[in-house]
Amino acid sequence: MPLKTFALVILLSTWATLGCRAANWTVYMTGADRFSPATLTITAGDSVTWINIDDFDSHDATANDGSWTSGELDLEESATVTFPTAGTFGYLDLLWGVVGMKGTITVKALVLVPPTISLTAPVSGSVFHTKSVFTLQASPMTTGTTVSKVEFYSGANLLGTATAIPWSIVVSNFTAKVYSLTAKVTDSQNQIVTSGSVAITVVTPIALNLSVTRTTGLSTLKLTTTSGLTYVLEKCDVLSGTWTGLSTNVANASSLSIGRNTSGASEFYRAYLK
Repeated sequence: MPLKTFALVILLSTWATLGCRAANWTVYMTGADRFSPATLTITAGDSVTWINIDDFDSHDATANDGSWTSGELDLEESATVTFPTAGTFGYLDLLWGVVGMKGTITVKALVLVPPTISLTAPVSGSVFHTKSVFTLQASPMTTGTTVSKVEFYSGANLLGTATAIPWSIVVSNFTAKVYSLTAKVTDSQNQIVTSGSVAITVVTPIALNLSVTRTTGLSTLKLTTTSGLTYVLEKCDVLSGTWTGLSTNVANASSLSIGRNTSGASEFYRAYLK
């Protein structure tokens, strides 16, 4: 049988602006000249589909106030109405209502739950240098809506926008000072929530210098460092060989010393700012 689909255009247009995840409910028109179920409770924005399963008679579902009607439905034909606003809506079958073929749709108001968001990277207190390239990442959560976008700010300045998981952007070219970073989530209901702030410090690093002092069986490597920054130390046995990592350290002073047991074999070292 052909499929009839009815939808009240004004109602659908109103709901389309909300962007929520609506549900569809089914009511059957039975051979006992009844709607099954005759009463139904739904949430604003949901839709109801009436399907005729009566082998003998045609049926319709028509609002008591005449604001909508499915039209006459034959066996296995259906019609759908969307209900965007709260209220109680009675309806009947115009032909069989006199014998009790009536129903009621109770529409509950949609309760909006604001989204939440936290800035998960970098962590508060992180230190970067003026040539650092690093990631800002947030963790937004929604209930009954979806995330539309996440914006990242330094103070009032927009740094960038993410529109998909993992909700992150890559940033660089920060000048030396303290920054207050936040993330702002907008959901499909246009609800906007801002995270708590995360403080980071960007510094201008001093020139990196690596010196090695060797005694019997021990090498002491000393780096000139900027407190709070991360330094990587590597070594290789020959200059044309492969460099392998020795340590990664966060400096807490203007210099960093690392002791290394050596057996007299030649080793080459290098260090760089991460």
